Amino acid sequence: MLAFLSFLLYFLYDYLCFSKNSNHPPSPLKLPIIGNLHQLGYLPHQSLRSLSLKHGPLMLLQIGRIPTLVVSSPEMAEQVMKMKDHIFANRPKIKFMDKVCYGQKNMSFSQYGEYWRQAKKVIILHLLSNKKVQSIQPIRDDEVTLLLRRISASSSSVNLSEMLSDTTNNIVSRAILGKYLASDKKRNDEFHNSLNKGMELIGEFRVEDFFPSLAWIGKFTGSNDQVNEVFRIIDGLSSAVIDDHVARDKAEKPDFVDVLLRLQDDPNADIVFTRDEIKAIFMVKVLLHIN
Repeated sequence: MLAFLSFLLYFLYDYLCFSKNSNHPPSPLKLPIIGNLHQLGYLPHQSLRSLSLKHGPLMLLQIGRIPTLVVSSPEMAEQVMKMKDHIFANRPKIKFMDKVCYGQKNMSFSQYGEYWRQAKKVIILHLLSNKKVQSIQPIRDDEVTLLLRRISASSSSVNLSEMLSDTTNNIVSRAILGKYLASDKKRNDEFHNSLNKGMELIGEFRVEDFFPSLAWIGKFTGSNDQVNEVFRIIDGLSSAVIDDHVARDKAEKPDFVDVLLRLQDDPNADIVFTRDEIKAIFMVKVLLHIN
């Protein structure tokens, strides 16, 4: 009984402190403990639109224990994403992405700071520069040619969406990894099945993402085991990619993984990435493009 009262008083205190801060943007009426979670409904995008029409283009929700700023106008979006981007640069810690990103070591999910700046610098210079984009034009031409041949060779209807997705995946994989992501069919199928499961896990409601103090629940629901299994497959493939690059002779046309590995031997490099950081940087970029 005492533990329950302590638990209730803790959340009530937090609720009162949250409500008293006059600097907060407008916020719908929330409930203790769950905050505005009950107002999202089965179609959150529609619920958020309805709430924004009532409370304005800048609205603060408390989703469980996580304060969430909802921006719903171009003007406010420009302020958040361009004018004040350094303030809003940090990413929330989501269990699945934190695991796959080796502790938020990918640029897209890492915390704003020196590591993020150096990772961004490397990615822009060696992957997104005009010179690099132009250098992979032969890859794009090759994959589009293969796509057209597949369509021409088909004697029946084709799933064009699937073919276009495969073509995009192949271009990204060859540009970043220097080869197809997984040439072995069995391994490729296992990898893509794990990706599909990963996308399901990202979309699922996870108690610990909104109530961090209840992270232990994942041990009993089986969600931790699911996350670990998906990570095992992704980590195995990314480790194999690095091992292949380390074992081969120096490439005449280094790919992005080669660049990351060579920084480890460069005494003038501003940052030297660890093995896990390299995996986080290149693999998550591949995952995001594939999905």
